[in-house]
Amino acid sequence: MSGLESLPIEGASKLQGAFGGWPAFRNARILYVRVDRAGPTVTVAFELTEWAERHPGQAVNATLRWMEVTGLELSGIASENVIAGMTVAATEDGIEATLERGAGLHGRMRARSLRVLDVVIIEP
Repeated sequence: MSGLESLPIEGASKLQGAFGGWPAFRNARILYVRVDRAGPTVTVAFELTEWAERHPGQAVNATLRWMEVTGLELSGIASENVIAGMTVAATEDGIEATLERGAGLHGRMRARSLRVLDVVIIEP
């Protein structure tokens, strides 16, 4: 996972298996964001355009959930909501992910852990 091995990311192998490593989420489209006070959790679904660059005509959607969220800062909204990328780093009490500003939604989430819920390859 190129430096992410020590981070609390459950199910990371689902993305690693598809991409051969942790993707950069470059130009990923945010499909939806769900904030749930239970936990609290934040769930984000992405369309990962990095896959389509390597496999024309196909798409990959990935759904990630931040568990026991301790901080959330989101800004912007647009019809496409495309991020420039996503960085993930360890913090003293868990993990921080930054959705890098592209067009629309962007921001930062801090949580105890991150879980990859689903990775779906969409065939034409």
